[in-house]
Amino acid sequence: MEMRPRSVPPRDMEMRPRSVPPSQPNQADDSSWSLETLKQLVDFTPQEITQAISATELNRCLASILIAFIVVLSNWGLDVGGTISRVLVCTRPLLFLIITNVTIVMSLLMENRDPNARGRQAGISLGSDGLGLMLELGMLLQKASEAMLMDFSICAVIMICFL
Repeated sequence: MEMRPRSVPPRDMEMRPRSVPPSQPNQADDSSWSLETLKQLVDFTPQEITQAISATELNRCLASILIAFIVVLSNWGLDVGGTISRVLVCTRPLLFLIITNVTIVMSLLMENRDPNARGRQAGISLGSDGLGLMLELGMLLQKASEAMLMDFSICAVIMICFL
């Protein structure tokens, strides 16, 4: 006796992520996290981000020095953190530095966040408010690029001197 699997037409199949077993209901509809919730949590002005970049300058410099010495020590043969550290730090130290810098700045932003503050207006006008916003974004990009260049330079100089 041969049993043939019953095929279900595609329109009758329920769409569920691959990680959810068929016996469990789809949890995506019941989740409290949504795109709107994420927008509310990460609703920072360019001026706040620029101030956070300036305020975390010392911490980011110390992190770049630490990452550079971890790279140097792991290249000298000392096992500083196991396999993950060896793969991430030795092969991609600048990616590790970017992730660390973004984490430091975001932690300061989230720490100083006022839970009672209302979000910004959704629409951007094309008048003077739009021009001011574009200037703030330009200053943010300038500050972020200066910070990354400084941190990359510190890390590169230490790695070059000690390797």
